[in-house]
Formats: sequence, C-alpha cells, structure tokens
Amino acid sequence: MEIPDAIKDLFINEAQVSEDNDIATIKDVSRVAILLFVGYIDAATSMSESCGGGGGSAPSSGWGKDNDEDERQYARRCLKMAHSMCKPKPLRRGYHR
Repeated sequence: MEIPDAIKDLFINEAQVSEDNDIATIKDVSRVAILLFVGYIDAATSMSESCGGGGGSAPSSGWGKDNDEDERQYARRCLKMAHSMCKPKPLRRGYHR
C-alpha cells in the first residue's frame, strides 16, 4: 500500500512521545502509526513493545479505516493508537511481605 506524502508528514509532525518513555523516539511512534495505517497490527505491536511500550492495548480485531473516515482522520486515529501503544507499562506497586 502506498502511503501519501501528506499522511507521512502528518505522522512525523504530530507524533509525540510519552514523557515517561526514555526509549521511544518520535520516529518510533510514527512507524507504529504507519504500520497501523497499513493494517500490520502484529508488527505495530512488536514495534511498540521494542521501544518501551506496553502501556496501551493494541487495537482489537476489525481495526481499519471506517467507511465514514477520510485518510487524514484515519491517520490521526492510527497516531492516537500508536501513542497509546508506545506508553510504558505502568509500574506495579505490590504488597511485599
């Protein structure tokens, strides 16, 4: 699937990295968003985990462009999901005896 330059620019210009993630870069978040955009959910999940993510859940089955979305809306939804997926796992504060 060919990704239009305007969509690639959107991913690069609007990507953000969670302040508590010391590993991920904007480029990593953008790549996760691109993988989601083209439908490679497993690859997006692996990529997000490799850059310190795991705090947000991966998209459920049926992920894809909605009929009423244009490409930019879908790209922004992919980017929002990428941001969530690249958040670090929350620290578990357990009770130790």
